[in-house]
Amino acid sequence: MRCGRSKTWTVTFKDHDGNEVTDSDFKWNVVSDFIITQTINENKIQLRVDDEDCIGSSFLIQITNNNSILNECQITVIGEF
Repeated sequence: MRCGRSKTWTVTFKDHDGNEVTDSDFKWNVVSDFIITQTINENKIQLRVDDEDCIGSSFLIQITNNNSILNECQITVIGEF
């Protein structure tokens, strides 16, 4: 993710037949040692890091349900090219 720019992630849940499940009970969780601006809207989360000192640092974005991690992804902050 680029420092100074927002990025949006979307989660979609599907049943065993591949049909989208719209009434899932989940929460977004961001694990970070630095400030990340977060905007959550239903199944989307928009994140932004504005501190250039965080370039090269990583954080976790998680999807949780009942305090269990369903999925997580490590994101690294990069600078402008």
